[in-house]
Amino acid sequence: MISAQTDIGPVRRTNQDRYGLRSFPDGTVIMGLADGLGGEPGGEMAARHVMESLENWPGPKDKNTDASLMDFFIRMDREIVAMAAKKEALSGMATTLILVAVKGRQAVFAHSGDSRLYHYRAGNLTQITQDQTLARFLMVEGELSGDEAQSHYSRNVPDQCLGCRDLTPEIGEIRLETGDILVLMSDGVHGVVEKEMMAEVLKKADTCDHAADQLLRLALAAGGKDNMTVVLGKFR
Repeated sequence: MISAQTDIGPVRRTNQDRYGLRSFPDGTVIMGLADGLGGEPGGEMAARHVMESLENWPGPKDKNTDASLMDFFIRMDREIVAMAAKKEALSGMATTLILVAVKGRQAVFAHSGDSRLYHYRAGNLTQITQDQTLARFLMVEGELSGDEAQSHYSRNVPDQCLGCRDLTPEIGEIRLETGDILVLMSDGVHGVVEKEMMAEVLKKADTCDHAADQLLRLALAAGGKDNMTVVLGKFR
């Protein structure tokens, strides 16, 4: 069961978030989310290019899902950089990206930027990916404490993204159990909705559609001003 919903939010003139869903003959299902960066029109074009490319992607190679995802990320990074170089109006265009490939009980993910992947199981919601931002880099270097990073301007400055060059995606695996939910979320949602509230929504919602709708409503009620996108997949 999969659901995806997006909202432009109350302030933005365009929605630079994009999501993608693919299924392949071997049973692999891929969920993706991209949040465009770099302002209009570049960010929107970068996110759209990635999701359109996902539609034409042949999919992961046998038993090399992580390597296949890495190859896709690197190719997208190069293509976005090349697109930006050809047109001054697109200078600085970039996008975050999360892809999750599910086959059987295995979920393999790749991530770059500050969109997030969460894993929900039996009432517990765990953040799987780490935000690739300047704030996190400064925390690792000991320049910021965890509390300071929560309000520091650098929490919104990407350290990694497609189009930023020197790409090093975060890659990992999750072993799924029946009833687990994978949640992909742009910062327009996770930046304003507390994790405990997210978990409560996932616990009470009777369908993925209902959960996605409730999460966007919470983000809007919390004063969220950015584009908002949620992709949920429940494992059966």
